[in-house]
Amino acid sequence: MITSASNQRMKNLMALCQKSKERRAQQSFIVEGTKMFLEAPADWIREVYVSESFWAKCSYREQLKAKGYEIVTDDVFKRVADTRTPQGIMSVLKCPHYELEDLLENETPLLVVLEDLQDPGNLGTILRAAEGAGVNGVIMSRDTVDIFNPKVIRATMGSIYRMPFYQADDLKDTIQVLKGRGIRVYAAHLQDSVCYDEAETGTDNARVAKEANILVLAVKPVFFPEVIGEIKEFVTNDTLVISIAAGKSLEWIEQEFGKKIRLVRCMPNVPALVGEACTGVCVNTSVTDEDEKLALALMESFGKASLIPERLMDAVIGVSGSSPAYVFMFIEAMADAAVLAGMPRNQAYEFAAQSVLGSAKMVLETEKHPAQLKDMVCSPAGTTIEAVKVLEEKGFRAAVMDAVEACVNKSKNM
Repeated sequence: MITSASNQRMKNLMALCQKSKERRAQQSFIVEGTKMFLEAPADWIREVYVSESFWAKCSYREQLKAKGYEIVTDDVFKRVADTRTPQGIMSVLKCPHYELEDLLENETPLLVVLEDLQDPGNLGTILRAAEGAGVNGVIMSRDTVDIFNPKVIRATMGSIYRMPFYQADDLKDTIQVLKGRGIRVYAAHLQDSVCYDEAETGTDNARVAKEANILVLAVKPVFFPEVIGEIKEFVTNDTLVISIAAGKSLEWIEQEFGKKIRLVRCMPNVPALVGEACTGVCVNTSVTDEDEKLALALMESFGKASLIPERLMDAVIGVSGSSPAYVFMFIEAMADAAVLAGMPRNQAYEFAAQSVLGSAKMVLETEKHPAQLKDMVCSPAGTTIEAVKVLEEKGFRAAVMDAVEACVNKSKNM
């Protein structure tokens, strides 16, 4: 067991996390988390490290034993990991290498070309969306952010394993090669007489509908009839329509358009702003498998997304779409109580919010029933069970269930 951050292997892990120069020199990069370990190609894996607490609850020890692993104390693992709340497993993988020809194996390849992209999260998200859209490969200029940056890797959510990429020394020459192969090249730029933002934003919904092949309806439900009335004549069989509105069913939307359309209905929630949304997705019978994959990839670019039958969409709105408001109220109430007990307000918000975040991760990662996790905290005759007793007396569970039920019913009747 490794017990010190001064261990040479731990120093090396930190160097790989922090320095692109080290990643290039060693031709290695770091991935964190269970999903990234389980999906990694076997011949890419060089080293695996797990924390003590992760190993204690790990359900796939045989797979780890087959790869070889090293246990690290929890404290050292937290110091080495690149994330604030590490999942407890970190792998060192070899960097894959692709030539341009690898991206051109398809007779009519669909490629994404990126010039000097600098934001790691954006690059990772583009790789994920590209995979969902059926792209054959990504070409990057030499000055694009390091694709093996840990933030890029996290944002790909595994697409790094499946999306070939090529870093061009001279992007102009590479584009000429593509043209020479008969591959059409389309580009977006900001050097015309009208800025892209000015050309593509405004109040002309009809113009947007004419030009878009993916049309997202993200207005308040009350405005849906008005907006659909403006655009319906321009929506064709080539248009994929994605609706984000509570209470507006696939059937209702299609009736408003007055014709069969390729229609996806989604319900994300506000944690999309920090890349942690939970989105329900349902589709009508006109949607293709490719449409479905694309819609899921778009929704997964800012969190998790699940395909569900439409009959569950009202429940999704109650338990996910609206629930961040309930959680914010809970955090605020806990913080107010901490302030009453003498804690500074900023610190109270931090303690309350982090406790909710950590508790949610335990539910998702341990796969234990919430009641079992609750019992783990409640010591006999202790402080926690005293608090739980008060919550039960005040009808906490019933209030939450009634609130979700009211939200679901409101959605059904909109």
